Amino acid sequence: AGSQVTATATHPTNGGSGETSGGPLGPAGHLDLTITLPRLGAIQGVVYDSKHVAVDGVEVRLNNGSPVTTRDGGQFAFEGLLPGSYGLKAYVNERLRASASVPVEGITVLKDLELVAVGTVMGTVTLPSNGPAVGASIRLVSQTPSFGGTFDATTDGDGIYQVAGVPIGDFDVTATLGTGSRQASGVMAVADG
Repeated sequence: AGSQVTATATHPTNGGSGETSGGPLGPAGHLDLTITLPRLGAIQGVVYDSKHVAVDGVEVRLNNGSPVTTRDGGQFAFEGLLPGSYGLKAYVNERLRASASVPVEGITVLKDLELVAVGTVMGTVTLPSNGPAVGASIRLVSQTPSFGGTFDATTDGDGIYQVAGVPIGDFDVTATLGTGSRQASGVMAVADG
């Protein structure tokens, strides 16, 4: 009685692999085995802003790998993907602005991304004497889940600050001048536009 034979194969460029077993060996030690490698897939899509306008120049990453930049009407594509679930993330000025989980099973999956709406927070910092707090350090912390983060600014000669690209939602602002600081909270409800 002959024994089973197991054969494996791995694609040299994309890493797809397969395995099969068979046996026993036939006359003269011959056995034909067929190994099926997984079909590769792709993810293609368009990045839109919150008003559904296609955006060029957005960095899109797949599982935090090498990025592609949207172009020709916000288009992006990732080709030659092994079957599995992929994390798709879009960044504007190195800040996360959209994300999605995309299953790929040997076909091209169309998945568009919509950037979270952002706006500009502006304010004035005054001294107790009601004069402008010139050169005060501003720290804005966005509380928007996944897309929030910290933004820094400095007040100008009139005590005015402006922080652009803040995700819509709750935020806290702290102004520091010398050893004193003040904190305020707010909600941005309308995006720039």
